[in-house]
Amino acid sequence: MADEAAEELEEFGVARVMNRRLLALLLCAACNTTPAKPPAADGDLQVQVVRLETQAAEGAAKLLEQSLPKATANGVAFKVVVKADQNALVLSGTAAQMKEALDLVARFDVK
Repeated sequence: MADEAAEELEEFGVARVMNRRLLALLLCAACNTTPAKPPAADGDLQVQVVRLETQAAEGAAKLLEQSLPKATANGVAFKVVVKADQNALVLSGTAAQMKEALDLVARFDVK
């Protein structure tokens, strides 16, 4: 009887692990995710919130997206997310991309 119980627990444990792995695989497939790319050679990825003083966030985001390259040679994409309720932009990219974006924001968001 003890052996049967031990086998049942062992099978249950294996089944649990298999179910968890299957769930993880299904979630990845459903999200159509690919492995993340390593950070660019010019530094780690950075994220920064920029509150705008004179420009509307939506317009500023369009200007940044049109003015800056979509990705570096390494394939790291620069991203802009608008926080309209705070009139702010959430920027993410490499150090070089961030510097270029912040310089551009400083030029057009002046008092």
